[in-house]
Amino acid sequence: MSNIKIASRRKALQQEHDERVKRQNRIVEKWKKEHRVVSSVGMLGSVSQGLTSRTTSIQACRFIRARWERGYYKDLYHRRQLLGADPVIHRSSYPNCARSHHCFGGVAQQWSRIESAVDVSSPEYKENYAQMKNIVDDLRTKILKITEGGGERARALHKSRGKMLARERINALIDPGTSFLEIGQLAGFEMYGKEEVPAGGIVAGVGSVSGRVCVIVANDATVKGGTYYPITVKKHLRAQEIARENGLPCVYLVDSGGANLPHQAEIFPDRDHFGRIFYNQANLSSQGIPQLAVVMGSCTAGGAYVPAMADQSIIVKGKGTVFLGGPPLVKAATGEEISAEELGGADLHCGESGVTDYYAHNDAHALQLARNAVAGFGPPSQPAGNFDDHCEIYFHHNSFLKHRRAMDPGPGTILPLWNAPCVNK
Repeated sequence: MSNIKIASRRKALQQEHDERVKRQNRIVEKWKKEHRVVSSVGMLGSVSQGLTSRTTSIQACRFIRARWERGYYKDLYHRRQLLGADPVIHRSSYPNCARSHHCFGGVAQQWSRIESAVDVSSPEYKENYAQMKNIVDDLRTKILKITEGGGERARALHKSRGKMLARERINALIDPGTSFLEIGQLAGFEMYGKEEVPAGGIVAGVGSVSGRVCVIVANDATVKGGTYYPITVKKHLRAQEIARENGLPCVYLVDSGGANLPHQAEIFPDRDHFGRIFYNQANLSSQGIPQLAVVMGSCTAGGAYVPAMADQSIIVKGKGTVFLGGPPLVKAATGEEISAEELGGADLHCGESGVTDYYAHNDAHALQLARNAVAGFGPPSQPAGNFDDHCEIYFHHNSFLKHRRAMDPGPGTILPLWNAPCVNK
């Protein structure tokens, strides 16, 4: 294209821009005159005269704000074209979802690349690099420690009982070769003084199970017996909120002793208290979002409500128990001596009470039953998108994240379960 044509095109764009600004000003002035609007500054600007209600005032402000924002973005786009910063793109080739992250890869190719000139040999760069490296190394060390749960002794005791660790359970549950996007890794970090609560006592995140994207919440029994601290409740509720917003089924791998008694005064007082978990379960189920619980250990007190409120429940023979009060409490209250299995084991709840639906012989069997149950869920109540596509967006189109993943793909960084092997023992 010759220089004359480029100049002519820029002049036409400038004229179109000026006409658009004048037209928008006329529309706003006409609207303000008809409705006797005093001012349109801000979302809740002075819109008072002639407006009969607060709702009408808010709607008027939102109308003006929306018109202004649309005009601003269009003007900014054309201004960048006039300056030669961006290529001129015909409207028919401009995608409707240009600002959506789902089309990030395609849209990025339409804009000119911003080149940087970083002098990696400069003292300033080396100093900044060293400082950032120390911060990143410190973060990785902390996350690696968090992924170990309650410590080596607690892990050994847990495995001696024939039970899989919380992260091993998640690895066995999700589809082989897929990733688990963990949330709230630093929850509970240095919050309770000398009491260490790694990851808040639960491992929560999003993963693909039998081809279906699910929210997974797994109690870590190596951390204070899987009991709930105030931060544990907040993290659990956040996972449920993610499930509600995206229409994702919830899978609960339950191994909890209920509320942490020394901190129970902080667990129940506000709106987002421990009982909100069960309230959310009922509401999510009513919205067509499946709730699946796998009882893989003790479900005492508050923890007992999770499988009871779920749409489907699985329990492990000899390991899973569901009761409000354990054998010591029963003996103290009634004098009766009874075992945990007799009080609330798999035989009782699958054969008599009906609290649980599926009978598993061990953890691996229970997780396979869970995968089968998820495969049998009905169609989602709302489109949840493709989980792998989202991973592609965040880890492939971003070159920095792509190289970081290639250099350090193992556990203990951003996603501890990124390439961990599936455990089926």
